[in-house]
Amino acid sequence: MDHEKMAQDLATAFAVSQQVVDTERPQIQLQKMLEDYCAAYGFFRNRSD
Repeated sequence: MDHEKMAQDLATAFAVSQQVVDTERPQIQLQKMLEDYCAAYGFFRNRSD
């Protein structure tokens, strides 16, 4: 099993699931999604090592 790919997929799914569409401030929403992705990726990456 490719742990790197699994961590990326889980982090992406988590980041996307945490978003609420904000048409007024898309840049802030994108930044939040990136922060969620990085946090989730770090968590899942550490768990799979």
